[in-house]
Amino acid sequence: MTQPRITPSQVEVAEARRTTLPNGIGLYTLASDDFEVLRISFVFRAGSALQQAPFSASAAANLLSEGSRDMTAHQIAEQLDYYGSWYDVNVDRDYAYINFATLSKFFDPTLAVAEQILLCPAFPEEELRTYAAKRRQRLAVERAKIDVKAREAFARALFGERHPYGVSSHEEAYDSLTRDDVAGFYRRFYTAENCFVVCSGRIGDHELKAVAELAGRIPRGAAEAPPAFPAPQTTHAAFVEYPGAVQSSLRIGRLLFPRTHPDFLGMQVVATALGGYFGSRLMQNLREEHGYTYGVVSAMVNFEREGYFAIAAQVGADVTQEALREIYAGIETFDDGRGENIQVAVYDANTLKWKRSIDWEPSSGQVEVCGLAVDRDRNMVWMADWVDGRYVYGYNRKTGRYVRKVHLRPVPQWQQGIFMVGGRMLISADDGDADLDEPDNLYVADLRDGKSYATVLPFRSMADFRRPGEIEGLAVDPATDDLLVLANRGARIVLGMPRGFYPGYDGEVHEVYVFEKVK
Repeated sequence: MTQPRITPSQVEVAEARRTTLPNGIGLYTLASDDFEVLRISFVFRAGSALQQAPFSASAAANLLSEGSRDMTAHQIAEQLDYYGSWYDVNVDRDYAYINFATLSKFFDPTLAVAEQILLCPAFPEEELRTYAAKRRQRLAVERAKIDVKAREAFARALFGERHPYGVSSHEEAYDSLTRDDVAGFYRRFYTAENCFVVCSGRIGDHELKAVAELAGRIPRGAAEAPPAFPAPQTTHAAFVEYPGAVQSSLRIGRLLFPRTHPDFLGMQVVATALGGYFGSRLMQNLREEHGYTYGVVSAMVNFEREGYFAIAAQVGADVTQEALREIYAGIETFDDGRGENIQVAVYDANTLKWKRSIDWEPSSGQVEVCGLAVDRDRNMVWMADWVDGRYVYGYNRKTGRYVRKVHLRPVPQWQQGIFMVGGRMLISADDGDADLDEPDNLYVADLRDGKSYATVLPFRSMADFRRPGEIEGLAVDPATDDLLVLANRGARIVLGMPRGFYPGYDGEVHEVYVFEKVK
């Protein structure tokens, strides 16, 4: 039985009508007669990234309704409540949003209150001190929560603690916030140059004219260039200790691009598939399969001058590292010969529990990891790179720090696995052509002399595989000295990715071949 289609074949989104007012403000209207209600949003470029005095941006927005030229804070609240009108303020890094919603029949008295809030705020000293005391206490309580600590630490790590998008002011700064700070911020940024208005709902000629008249009275400000922001300075890992916490709050992300970038919408789709809804990839992994968290989200975060991708979750403190490993595994990619975000994890050989990860050294030029080998005699871990097989990369086994790379001459094509035996490296290379029935090969390189290069010699042709395919890793059994080689057959591989199957196969076959007494 064919299931009925539950998604529309196309979606029609109403386009807002723009009117430019004499003072330069853009008025956007989205008319709808379905309900007798209107919503009006005044949006000002007056976010916290623009403030000079800490907390002056949020204070200016939140104190707009706490007393005006002609009305007290109590009268403003009472009037809005009497007519059932909704008033809301929101401030982010870039913008302040002043929102009103009203029934159509109470539009005029609600707009009269909006006029007092927007054009005539008094910022009474008494209201400022009450507001500052309450906000200081609230912030102190919030900063005792691990998710708030993680959010602020993530912003500092991503942008730098001096960047306007990364700064976190101490709550004590509320004590020194003055009325001049707040009023000065209002005069500077609540201007026509920094404003646009969105009006939606049942909008007739009367309502449109009244909103335009109010917005048109917002004064122009002094001409000034947008303040310069320093370049972000990213710290790639940050840890905030919280003794006794039963949960860990995780933030993972990276700087990308703002909303104007052509790939922004595409990255929104990626973020949604990864962690943007209940059945997402990360949710299924961390919650459904492992039980590490109640929820995990990923999103593209958009600022006016920057944009970034982020993942957030709260997990049990005892499974912090396991959750991080699963998140990274969920976002690692290998597509058409390029690898990204592929971690090298170290596990306990007896318990199979994760112990730590080895970070790559960017200056090494390493692109991805196709094989690992441990040289216990020299306390080294070696990594092979399938994408650029000219080098193998050495890291200290205990510290995980990068030591050196060795140039392989000649270069084995499409190297896959490596194994260290007495200072010599065995290398498996996928250099045969399965389409032409050509076998893959093993090579050996001597790394004992510590030079920056090593001569690569043929070691063995793998002509005794049942069918040429794709050779993988190799190892030597420490008990028997047998050489073990993993090989796949049946799948057609192009640039490391499966592209269908050879005749006679409907899946890939994985086999381990054993060769006696190789040391």
